[in-house]
Amino acid sequence: MIIVLKFSELFTKTKRIRKRFIDILRKNIEDAFKKENFEGKIFLKWDKIVIEAEGYRNFFERIFGIKKIVLAEKIKFKDLKDLKKKVKKIFAKKVKNKTFGVRVKRKGIHNFNSLEAEREIGKELVEKKGKVNLDNPDIWVKLEIENNDAFIIEKEIEGAGGLPLGTQGKVLCLISGGFDSIVAAYLMAKRGADLSFLFFNLGGFSHLKEVTRLINYFWKNFLFGINPELFICDLRPVVENIREVIPSSYWGIILKRKMFEIAEKVAKEKGIKAIVTGESLGQVSSQTLDSLYVIDSILKEVVCLRPLIGFNKEEIINISKKIGTYEISEKVKEYCAIVPDKPVTKPELQKVIDLELFLEPKLIDVVVKSKITLREPFIIEEEDIETDRVLEGSIKVDIRDNSGKIGIPFEADLNIPLNKIDNYEFERDKIYIFFCNHGLFSQEVALRLRKKGVKAYAFRGGILKYNRLYMSNM
Repeated sequence: MIIVLKFSELFTKTKRIRKRFIDILRKNIEDAFKKENFEGKIFLKWDKIVIEAEGYRNFFERIFGIKKIVLAEKIKFKDLKDLKKKVKKIFAKKVKNKTFGVRVKRKGIHNFNSLEAEREIGKELVEKKGKVNLDNPDIWVKLEIENNDAFIIEKEIEGAGGLPLGTQGKVLCLISGGFDSIVAAYLMAKRGADLSFLFFNLGGFSHLKEVTRLINYFWKNFLFGINPELFICDLRPVVENIREVIPSSYWGIILKRKMFEIAEKVAKEKGIKAIVTGESLGQVSSQTLDSLYVIDSILKEVVCLRPLIGFNKEEIINISKKIGTYEISEKVKEYCAIVPDKPVTKPELQKVIDLELFLEPKLIDVVVKSKITLREPFIIEEEDIETDRVLEGSIKVDIRDNSGKIGIPFEADLNIPLNKIDNYEFERDKIYIFFCNHGLFSQEVALRLRKKGVKAYAFRGGILKYNRLYMSNM
């Protein structure tokens, strides 16, 4: 079988850019072959890519940069007489007692034109009891001729369109697991962006597990040719801090600004110049124009792209159904632990800035430094690494350095600073619970040690929560 991949927007590019894009598209196709365990020979043409393979699989329809997929049989011919003879042999039985039409596209030097080829092939098939109908025939006989090769088209399939993945630079997609953010990521991928993801964990291990399942599906089915990273930031300490010191009507706006502040720091670390969100104008209180202005003002060195800004919910959900993420997103719980009854819809920037002075100043840097990075296939431990109780017989380990202990007392069985954890020999038959002030760094430690076979947990909420739960009862 011959599979002809026709380009989407590459014809609008200069020769130099087109060549680079085609080379990237080929790399993406090769990655798709590897992921899908598919074998085929790839031939690059100036206006298409031709693949010789034993069969066809629908993953071609998910490769960005391909406008149309043509399934064809290739025949070689000497002249028009030879061509119509071979076409007749293929279509004689198919057109018998049916209507048909012939369409020929031609490239190269021949002693006939496309109209002559259509007419001569049509005459041959009429002799086989077919009847010509060029408006709405039962069968179309379509040929694309290139020099002495004729491609007899069996089927034409719509491709994903857009630009080849990885041609437009890197972006950081803020992902929640719901319908909107993954559809926004899909639309950015369609425009050729090289995606990585940032997930703000609000629901603990169960939330993380659901989101990694969604991203894993998206990576397997659409992200051919790139190696995205998933950055996980535990936002629960930030939420708790906001609830303690900020008036409830401003909770949502300030939380979004803190998310953007964290996203900018992560993006800068990775040399990324844009973040992507699934926000749609007017959908919720934090997505009014006034709110978006106040939220965006915290960004200094990256831009925020919102591909869904003009979409309504129904349109977004329709895309999620089309790309297969609907059922996964539908099962992701809404972790909005900070939604007030009367949120502000026209926030004042200066008031927001003044309110933020009450927040713990170093918390954002702690969240960024304690982020966890996952790479494909984005598989996490099945067992929850967090615990909110001290397990019987477990060993409490304080991983703070001396500066982190100031003003926050805690009695531990072991004191091992974070930078010395990897050099410590933990016993495999014992249970260790790791503590830091907010429970962020301890998650990272527990994940690392789990991979080494150590029974490791992180105390949910850290020493601050532990002291509230246990010290207040003493």
